[in-house]
Amino acid sequence: MSCFLVSNNHISSIISTAASMLKSDSLAIYHDHERYVFNLRESDSIQSIGTILLDENYRSYVFRYPNEGKDILIEEDKPKFIHRPVMTLNPVSMLKALACYNYQACETNDYNETRACKIIKRFTSHAIQNLKGYDEAPWGID
Repeated sequence: MSCFLVSNNHISSIISTAASMLKSDSLAIYHDHERYVFNLRESDSIQSIGTILLDENYRSYVFRYPNEGKDILIEEDKPKFIHRPVMTLNPVSMLKALACYNYQACETNDYNETRACKIIKRFTSHAIQNLKGYDEAPWGID
């Protein structure tokens, strides 16, 4: 399995698209018995989510390639998230971008318990709900 660092544009696209898909401005996740609430219309929240996602992707990369990552273990040398205005993605492109991120960030043994994973799962759920025909499809099937 290979791993690479996704771009700031990749993460910005995910966040911008999620903001356009959510029915409300806020996204809440639970992690380590704490509730985190992010307002996807506020730059501080966007920056926090982007940093969480990029840091987890970086952690995955260093875990997968310890010899290559050792040169950028110094905090000042780590990649930094910088949000950029980007176009929003359609639901299918969003799902693919989320799958790509998930694949690049999942190398560590505890990825499924991270804030990044929980954010990605919430974004994925919202992208699925925005697929054409989702609202008209039956909830239960008899």
